[in-house]
Amino acid sequence: MIQFCKNCGAKIVFDPKTNCMYCDNCGSFFDVSEYQIEEGYQEDAPVPQSQLYGDYANTPAHGGGQQQAYGSQQTYGSGQQYGSQQTYGTQQQYAGQQGYTDQQAYAPPDMECYIYRCGSCGAEISINNVEASTFCVYCGNPNVVFSRVAKIKRPQKIIPFSVTWQQAEMLIRAKVRDGFFIPNEIKNFRVEMLRGIYIPYYITCIGYRDAMEVKSTVKRGKNSETIYSLRSGYCVFDRMTTDASRRLTDATSEKLEPFNMQELKDFNENYLTGFYADVSDVEPQEACVTAYWRARGLFEEEILKSVEGSSKKILQQYPEYIVQTEPMKTMFPAWFLTFRYKDRPYTILVNGQTGKVVGGIPWNKTKFITLFLIIAVLLSIILIPILKGYFILEFGSGRRYSSSSNDSSGKLLVYIVIGAGLAISAGVTKLKRVLKSIRLASESSLTSFVSKRQKGG
Repeated sequence: MIQFCKNCGAKIVFDPKTNCMYCDNCGSFFDVSEYQIEEGYQEDAPVPQSQLYGDYANTPAHGGGQQQAYGSQQTYGSGQQYGSQQTYGTQQQYAGQQGYTDQQAYAPPDMECYIYRCGSCGAEISINNVEASTFCVYCGNPNVVFSRVAKIKRPQKIIPFSVTWQQAEMLIRAKVRDGFFIPNEIKNFRVEMLRGIYIPYYITCIGYRDAMEVKSTVKRGKNSETIYSLRSGYCVFDRMTTDASRRLTDATSEKLEPFNMQELKDFNENYLTGFYADVSDVEPQEACVTAYWRARGLFEEEILKSVEGSSKKILQQYPEYIVQTEPMKTMFPAWFLTFRYKDRPYTILVNGQTGKVVGGIPWNKTKFITLFLIIAVLLSIILIPILKGYFILEFGSGRRYSSSSNDSSGKLLVYIVIGAGLAISAGVTKLKRVLKSIRLASESSLTSFVSKRQKGG
């Protein structure tokens, strides 16, 4: 879809900075509503309620919402038995509660788009009045070719870009600039590799209820006691978001959140001009299952917070849910920077609304090992004299020292050992988080679902 300037006839695109249509040729600005897309609406059958409601405890997930308070709770001592026939609650439908008041009864109309396909990973991108990229934004390979003109369902809502290309570049450079272990090749990334893409999402209003028995360990003086707690209640997640693209893993899309739902707008194709758009390949029924798993995880997290003690474990539970409204198809903005390092592709994402930067960055292992060895040597130089002096005081001098001196020396040694242990532990924890982020940003995580689909999985 191409729009032309009313003043000079040149192509115009959506400008995130002004939230208007902009002509780069004559500098004119136009309100998005000035360019209307007149196409007929076609009716589509809604998703059957039998497919929107159910118990998916054994269904694999594909994948924020807002939750309401959960209900009753009861705690029992370690010696109490539970009957296997105990009832935790009856099934309840949330038919009287409202989801989106402005959701339409009809599916959105189709819109025509030009689909480009990557020959390496199979990713498909819709091009909207922007020069087609010669590389894939997901795997970084230069095998993107025109595939077809397709009709796709027009989304009902959209959050337009508010972070500009220049701002996204600055945010990424700020992230990589101060990293001591980040290779210089990455710090000097090519800005032409930065692309703005609308990611398809579903927004679902889902009611979730559960009853569970939780086992935990509680300290009673010097002893520990095992207790069993019963919890039951329900939550309503009125704006549960799940991505509708298999190329983005759920872990990556969840890190990109949250999006401000107050800025949702009625969909208009003009918002797409000048940007790419990912093609949705997830059906509403699958989005419902994903929403269920997200709701279940959030519910369990809050429930476990209410249980005292440690080593908490859910022994049994009875989850139920109902989708109150048909999943609403939307589009959320994100900037993609794809680059290759040592023949492996990486992707950094920037939330196109909030500016949040997501994605792990490769690090220079040689620098890391060198710095680690230097720190180890310096610590040895500092600690050896201290430890040597301590052992001389304790065992080697033959002199008499007061107990207070010995206590002070002992405490100093303990503090040093504890401090070193905490520093090492914190470093290992941070390193694990970094490595996890790097895995999410690499090709294997961003294209895992695509690979499975190409193989018939």
